[in-house]
Amino acid sequence: METRRIAGKQVPVDVAGSNSAEQAGKTEKSSAAEKLLDSAGAGAAARPGINVALSPKARELADARKKAFDIAKATPDVREDRVAELKRQIQAGTYQVDPGKIADGIAREALLEYLAESDGKPGI
Repeated sequence: METRRIAGKQVPVDVAGSNSAEQAGKTEKSSAAEKLLDSAGAGAAARPGINVALSPKARELADARKKAFDIAKATPDVREDRVAELKRQIQAGTYQVDPGKIADGIAREALLEYLAESDGKPGI
């Protein structure tokens, strides 16, 4: 089987593309070759000689994200104190539903779902 070297890996010609395709000026990789390169770590971060420096703002954001994640991990799934307080209010008949908070929650969840599905790209 004939192979070619792409990004430091030996790849079969049928995956890498034939010489005639290159001679014709085609630059697109086949999807199989692209998957192979991605799985082999041929991205820019894996290439030797490329240095990446994070800005102070990027470091600050990464630290804030880590701190938020650590807080979320430490927070129990069920806040027993809050559940007990709500039960007390319901039993006493003093629990008040705030329609504004409900509407805000629905809108927030819908927006998060939309952003997750669209990867933040405008599509409306």
